[in-house]
Amino acid sequence: MSIIKELLKKTYIYKVYRKRKDKKYKARIRAVNEAFKKEATDVLRLYSDALLKNELVFWLDFGTLLGYYRDHDFIKHDFDLDTATWFENRENVKKALEEAGFERVRHYYLKNGDGTEECYKHRDYSTTIDVFYYLRDGDQTHCFSFNPMVSMTKKRHLNRVQKCKARMWTHGVIDPVLTEFKGIKVYVPDDTESYVACTYGKSFMTPIPNFPVEGRPNLTEFSYKEMPACAYFSQLY
Repeated sequence: MSIIKELLKKTYIYKVYRKRKDKKYKARIRAVNEAFKKEATDVLRLYSDALLKNELVFWLDFGTLLGYYRDHDFIKHDFDLDTATWFENRENVKKALEEAGFERVRHYYLKNGDGTEECYKHRDYSTTIDVFYYLRDGDQTHCFSFNPMVSMTKKRHLNRVQKCKARMWTHGVIDPVLTEFKGIKVYVPDDTESYVACTYGKSFMTPIPNFPVEGRPNLTEFSYKEMPACAYFSQLY
């Protein structure tokens, strides 16, 4: 079957199909990015209000933290928000967000461990917000992100458990401190510069669109066989 697929990919019909599909995908990404530019501040404010009201500590992470520190704004080509909190907060976070009008639209988790990641969307907005859950291990902390092994743009994959590959991100001790971003009260790691450099490398102050995941300083990637993981999503990517 794989040989047949490779042969089909060389045909003119497939090339036309691929070109149209890529064009449609790029248009959808542009639309998501435009929505993000309009909605990100409001969504982050609602998220922050919900968690602070319930005395839940969270912090900006990944691209949102990079934008906070380097650009003093959201990254212009981004399309979702990234935040983090402690693993033990997960049930309270879910309850607080649901009471504030958020719905969990994607849930990733290890089959045999404590790693998890969630994605929420507020009922009044299309922009989503990822929540990464950190675990403490002595003088280190780590969280997991996940890469689904099926397309998250296919309706047939909705509301079904799917296989994922897990990625582990390792940091030192995290001590979140309260600050403001875009007029919103948020937490960030106390040594933000070192934290961001740990994920994006020492040259992170130079913007690189579509910065690759592979090869980042604090990343460990696992195959499904090494660390089985699952995804369940009720909304397409």
